[in-house]
Amino acid sequence: MEEMLLQHIWQYGLYDRRAMKTTDGLDIEVVSPGMHNTNAGPDFIDARIKIGSTLWVGCVEIHRKSSDWQLHKHSGNPAYNNVVLHVVLEHDTEIRTQNGVLIPVTELKFHPKIEQNYRQLYESRLWIPCESRFSSIEPIFLNMWIESLSVERMERKSEAIISMVKHTNQNYNEAFYRLLASNFGFKTNAAPFERLARSLPIATINKIAGNAVAIEAALFGQAGFLSNTPVDDYQQMLQQEYLVLQHRFSLTGLSANEWKFFRLRPANFPTVRLAQFSALLAKNTDFMGLILDSPQVPQLRELFRLEVSDYWQTHHQLGKESKRKTLSLGNDSIDNILINTVCPFLFVYGLQHGDEVLKNRALGWLEDISAEENNVISGWRRMGANAENARHSQAYLELKTRYCDARRCLECQVGCRLVAEV
Repeated sequence: MEEMLLQHIWQYGLYDRRAMKTTDGLDIEVVSPGMHNTNAGPDFIDARIKIGSTLWVGCVEIHRKSSDWQLHKHSGNPAYNNVVLHVVLEHDTEIRTQNGVLIPVTELKFHPKIEQNYRQLYESRLWIPCESRFSSIEPIFLNMWIESLSVERMERKSEAIISMVKHTNQNYNEAFYRLLASNFGFKTNAAPFERLARSLPIATINKIAGNAVAIEAALFGQAGFLSNTPVDDYQQMLQQEYLVLQHRFSLTGLSANEWKFFRLRPANFPTVRLAQFSALLAKNTDFMGLILDSPQVPQLRELFRLEVSDYWQTHHQLGKESKRKTLSLGNDSIDNILINTVCPFLFVYGLQHGDEVLKNRALGWLEDISAEENNVISGWRRMGANAENARHSQAYLELKTRYCDARRCLECQVGCRLVAEV
């Protein structure tokens, strides 16, 4: 049995309290199991354990066998001198602290069904470990967990955004511009899009604001798509414009080889996304001002409704005319940007400025956006889960990718409930 399960049983009191005695027969009362320590040192800290008539305050260490204490070299570690109780599945030897103090030991007794429940989840190879029992979870309980997970996902996304803000010297507009660029690349071209934004700061874009051709030339030039011999007049015009900008701002761009076209629909080609991004930058670059002044989702969507230049209405790549008209960003693409860029960024802005109203507004925006449609959400729907909006779908994505796929059932509220059923 894994120590992780024993720690879980101890933390949530799933043991037989009436059988709690030391190996030498003293009664044990767990006043507080302590706080689970995920760092170096004993498993639980600040525990309050009454042994016989004495109340002890200190740490609790948990092992399968008592001899694991020596196996893990705790005897020579002063961090374990404050252990007041050693909790084990099997007591096979006495153990002492570094200074020679004998540590009380108790063998943990619990219902065998708990281990069976855990094994069933951990060894499951179904789409989610609890697939066969998921329908038994009460909707009100599941909804509370989903609401919590939506905040957890937002906070996790916040870490990367906070780091980005830090690297731009707290320039929120620049950081948003970089995150937005990455989102325009979607998964396939997110990395080169972000590198492109780093090579072409928003301050440079602002110096050519109002000149849509110059902005498009700057983006396509920095992306490396203007380095070859022009194949039509439009590419030649952009190339000439870019040479001026390159000299003026000392620009060094990317290579065209960094961009991926393979297996993408023409509407998702990086050249099309660049054209759309250019149109957005030509429209406005005061992103933070626009977001902070937009209280409703419909207003946000309007910020991203744009028209690409005439050339890109009939092209998907430079020099290659297409019969299929290039459309501007569709509703699904706009909502993707709102879900993965706008809402997390507003949440971070509220977090760093101590503004709960903005944080709640970001979560509220997610509730006003339709749930995402992808394989993961389709899988949850097959399980009977109800993703009503983007806040729900984000939470279910977090649950599947961060908990179910990683078999973190003991850290999942659904898993904890199922393990405890006897």
